[in-house]
Amino acid sequence: MKKFVGKDLKFLEIGVQDGSSIKYWRSMSPSWNVWGLDHDHKCTGEQIVIGSQEDPEVLKQFEGFDIVIDDGGHTMKQQIETFKQLFPTVRKGGLYVIEDLHTSYWPDFKDYPISTMEFLKPLIDSVHIAEANCSRLGNRKKIDKTGIEAIEFYPSIVFIWK
Repeated sequence: MKKFVGKDLKFLEIGVQDGSSIKYWRSMSPSWNVWGLDHDHKCTGEQIVIGSQEDPEVLKQFEGFDIVIDDGGHTMKQQIETFKQLFPTVRKGGLYVIEDLHTSYWPDFKDYPISTMEFLKPLIDSVHIAEANCSRLGNRKKIDKTGIEAIEFYPSIVFIWK
């Protein structure tokens, strides 16, 4: 995150609860335009939108951000569909983060045909296949990596760099 400090950028955190993380992000760099999204009407504060990350119309408000952190509802559908809608709009050089990946292993959170971890695994291939796109591929179709420059996994969290 230090590479972003002092730069003007748009920042979104999905799932803000009491808003303390929003205050933290704003303290990191006053030049950041920090937004929050939460479904809980008890969440209040400047630039916190109340709505569901499952609603594509709500998510449209957050297209074109530099940093998106999904710490929302943690179901497979929420994590995957939010990524599918917002990641293509993340600005070049930006970052998309999904927290609490351990829910991929919890039966109560599996409301989608695949888990978030299963969804992310082909993205790893898409980053590495670029190096294989040479004459050795023959007539095989090149894989579009959708602008992903790097993927970093840590326990229960992924950083996807654009």
